[in-house]
Amino acid sequence: MGSITDFILLNLENGTANGQINLPDSMPEGNYRLSAYTSRIMIQNKQMAFTRELFIRNVGYENLIPQSAIRSNKRINRSVERESRNVSIYFFPEGGHLIAGAENSVAFRAMDGAGRSLSVQGELLDSQGNVLTTIAHEIPGYGLFSFTP
Repeated sequence: MGSITDFILLNLENGTANGQINLPDSMPEGNYRLSAYTSRIMIQNKQMAFTRELFIRNVGYENLIPQSAIRSNKRINRSVERESRNVSIYFFPEGGHLIAGAENSVAFRAMDGAGRSLSVQGELLDSQGNVLTTIAHEIPGYGLFSFTP
């Protein structure tokens, strides 16, 4: 893993933040990783951090890509492809906890190992295999369902 190229802190307002990263003209072309996270995510579950692999092209450079960069891109692309085979589904109960005997709303996020959203559907079963509810995404990668535990 490489070094940090730039780092910015943004204030959250109503759960969102806006900002920009200024890239210097001298920045070499290549593969970079963009990460975004809150301090709570870093304490509780670092895997929840948003990450994206990006190729940055610097138009100030010549149009020729060095052979070493081509080899590096191939390695990163293979790594991303391997990671994309991994699937993660995160569940977020309303209020942070499930309450037995009461109807609970649970949001979820489904993504592959490269952080791309996945379309999912399924069923929530109890310990005897009975269907409690069905689960389906509302927009790719995100959904909400309710059930009574």
